[in-house]
Amino acid sequence: MGSSDERRLLVLGGTSGIGQACAEVLGQTCVFEDIRTFGMQDFNTIYRSPMANVVEDFGPTDIIFSVGTNRLDWIPGMRQVDFIELMQINVWSFVNLLQALNDFGPGPFNVVAVTSDAAWRPMRTSLAYCASKAALEMAVRVASREFASKGWRINAVAPGKVADTAMTEYVDKRVLELRGWTVEAAEAIEIASTPLGRKVTKDEVAEVVAAVLFGPKAQTGEIVAVNGGR
Repeated sequence: MGSSDERRLLVLGGTSGIGQACAEVLGQTCVFEDIRTFGMQDFNTIYRSPMANVVEDFGPTDIIFSVGTNRLDWIPGMRQVDFIELMQINVWSFVNLLQALNDFGPGPFNVVAVTSDAAWRPMRTSLAYCASKAALEMAVRVASREFASKGWRINAVAPGKVADTAMTEYVDKRVLELRGWTVEAAEAIEIASTPLGRKVTKDEVAEVVAAVLFGPKAQTGEIVAVNGGR
C-alpha cells in the first residue's frame, strides 16, 4: 500500500462512459502514484480469478466500480438467462471485487460503486436492471458494515439518465421500440420528469464520484444521488 500521498486508483469500467470520465477527472485534479483503468472487454468481471488477478497485479488503494449493463424487456417477454446475466455483471462482479480485495490484504480500501437511481425508481420494461441496481446498493450498505472494522470506506453514487453514454443510447433506442414513442415524445417525457430539465453529464457524475472518494473518513455505506432532482 502507498502512503496517503501515493494513492493507487483503479477504475473498473474505466475505458468508456462514466468510468472513463471518472478516470479523466481524477487524473486531472489529483496526484496519484498510478491510475489504471479496465473496461468490461478487458476481463470477465463475473469470474473471481480475473478480478483477483487485476487486484493482485495492481494493488489499488482506491477503487471506482463503474461496471454495468442493461437490457429492457416487458415482463412477459423476459428471459431468465438475461435476468441472471444482469445480476452477475451488475452485482456479482462487485462481490468479486470485495472478495479479491479481502484476499489481497487488510487495506484499508476506499471503494465507490456507480449504481443508478433505477434502484428506487420503478420503470416499466426495466425489472432486471432496477432489481440489479437495488441489489448493488444493498451490497454496498452490507459491505460497508462488514468491512468497517478494517477501516474500509464503501459508498456509491447513483446517477439518473446520463448524456452521451452507450447505455443511454441503447435505452433511448430500445424504449422507442418497446413503447412505440416518437423521439420527440420520449424527450418531452424525459425533461418533464427531471427538474433540472436535462440529462446529467458524465463529468458531473465523475465530480460527485471524486467528492465521495475523497469525502469524510466517517462516510461509508452512503448512496449519493446525482440525477437532476428526479
